Amino acid sequence: MPQLMRLSRLTIDSSGRMNKQLLDALKTDHAPAARVVQRLMTIPGVGQVLSLTSALEMGDMRTVRSRAKLRQENTAQPYFQTT
Repeated sequence: MPQLMRLSRLTIDSSGRMNKQLLDALKTDHAPAARVVQRLMTIPGVGQVLSLTSALEMGDMRTVRSRAKLRQENTAQPYFQTT
């Protein structure tokens, strides 16, 4: 069990460092995306990981024509496997 706990801690620490590096890169290289991340983080329950993931998935927000289109393109769709 101690080995599993240590591995879990290392994974969490590594993920945190990676998130920080991504956020730092956004701030220096992609200021518009960094603003999107910061704005998303103002939503209750949305932290760094979700806001960063969402911003990276959505891409360039300047190309978004409407909220409805954004919602349509970024809503999880159920996956059905037919046999």
